[in-house]
Amino acid sequence: DKVQDLLKKSGISIATGASLDLNNCLPENFNLETDMVVFAIGTEPNTKWLSNSGLNFKNGAIVVNESFQTNLEYIYAAGDCCAVKDIQTDELTKSTMWPDAVIQGMMAASAICGKKVVYPGIFKFLTTKIEDTKISSCGIIKAGMGKKLVNVVKDNFNYCSYQLDDNNKLIGFFAIGDVKNLGKIKKAILAKEEIEDINNLI
Repeated sequence: DKVQDLLKKSGISIATGASLDLNNCLPENFNLETDMVVFAIGTEPNTKWLSNSGLNFKNGAIVVNESFQTNLEYIYAAGDCCAVKDIQTDELTKSTMWPDAVIQGMMAASAICGKKVVYPGIFKFLTTKIEDTKISSCGIIKAGMGKKLVNVVKDNFNYCSYQLDDNNKLIGFFAIGDVKNLGKIKKAILAKEEIEDINNLI
């Protein structure tokens, strides 16, 4: 909701819960003057054409091992089309960030050439900007996934929340506004550090 509020504040119109098609591309009673329309809908891997290939899938993504090899010996996959291990949960998840895709592509190429590679998995980490406002997210921020989800307000933050597990260890962080110690926060999550006071990091 806070991101939507920020977008609206920047003059961006938002329509949620609406289906789109080529004949009626805008929801009812929603008018928009524009010079161009760009469709960017979701991050679902385009793998339906491989449904009869014998490959293993999870939620539409091709399952690969730590060397990006599929269940078919000579077939490898990397990037947006594949499911890889999430470092924090050890579960297979879709990989949809371009920096990860670049690394995966290089490692898959090395594996195909016979070199031993071990991909540790992905860590969910995102930074972006809406006009002059920064948005940062890393780790797990999801209801039911941790001990508590805490909201924090600080002078250099518009909004900040962090999540702890049952052992009081930091597992996720989200902020709208300036975050000067995001690297330390990322390190704390990966190191599974016990956090008494998030203010020591932010």
